[in-house]
Amino acid sequence: MVSVSVNRVFSIDGGVAIANLSVTASQDIDSEIFKHKVSDRGIDFDTYVAVCTPEDLGKLGTTRTGGVSFYRKSTAKVEFSSLTAAFEAKTGMVEELQELLDDYSAIGSSWTGTDDVEITSDS
Repeated sequence: MVSVSVNRVFSIDGGVAIANLSVTASQDIDSEIFKHKVSDRGIDFDTYVAVCTPEDLGKLGTTRTGGVSFYRKSTAKVEFSSLTAAFEAKTGMVEELQELLDDYSAIGSSWTGTDDVEITSDS
């Protein structure tokens, strides 16, 4: 069964609503499920973009080296433009994580198993 546990810490700093997310446990999926964009200014300026898709999990690495534009981490700092946006996103975060797990699980279960294929010539 695919699962993740995420610790969420919500705060307000200088009027900016912030959510710090950290994967504390995962089963049958990588812990690095948060997509980040690499900044030219350095690692401290890399920004969280989204919860990864199954494609991101297969395509993106977990380090920012080698000229990559995006990479995955097990932590994310999400800053919101307003308290209203932060409040609405609190539920949306769970929905995005659930969508990732559902999609990843569906892909895995449709790939595993056995089948028989018979192919014949059209002529």
